[in-house]
Amino acid sequence: MFFKSYKDFKNSFNQLFKKYHPDNKETGNAELFMKYKSLYDTTIQSGLINKIINNKVIDITTTQAYQGCVVNCDGIDIKISKKFYNKKNRIEIEDKNGVLYKIYVNIIPENDEIIKYDSKYSDLIITKIVEINLFDVILGFEKEIVSLGEKYKIKIKPNELFNSSFSKKIENAGYPQRYNISKRNPLYIKFKIKNVNLEKDDKKIFEAMREKYD
Repeated sequence: MFFKSYKDFKNSFNQLFKKYHPDNKETGNAELFMKYKSLYDTTIQSGLINKIINNKVIDITTTQAYQGCVVNCDGIDIKISKKFYNKKNRIEIEDKNGVLYKIYVNIIPENDEIIKYDSKYSDLIITKIVEINLFDVILGFEKEIVSLGEKYKIKIKPNELFNSSFSKKIENAGYPQRYNISKRNPLYIKFKIKNVNLEKDDKKIFEAMREKYD
């Protein structure tokens, strides 16, 4: 047998497997099925067919995965669908020369995010890091954040963060669930206090406040 590409190789054997599978009542043949299965496995294990396979890894951000995007890889445009979850762990594309590309897609966080996958459903969980200052904590604030290309307003009351471990949750604003993309996970917000370099006069003011309210 001669195959001009990996795709040709794979399709040819799939046709044989379908034709001779024992479940096929018309042309099923267990002996021939096992013969071709053994030939297929031997060819794969030999590495001969792998000579026309290129493995590539591309990174896309959570926003790109949610909105969909096109990523160029070695001159090939890879289309990523909206609400992307890499269920097969790779995308297979064949170029005009018959070379098969196995492209592995990693979802990576934006600069102000932390991501993880939960242990039960492998759902993508996003935690947004929002920088605030000491005055925000004491006086409260209202900020606008952007996650997955969508805008949200966060309103925090004075001293509220002291009772919430400096975190907040926005329901139905996170990444879609893996096995039910019509539903979305929560978006978690983690507040981070920026370092403040107090000048001498500033320190005196804070010391006076501490004495007043101690």
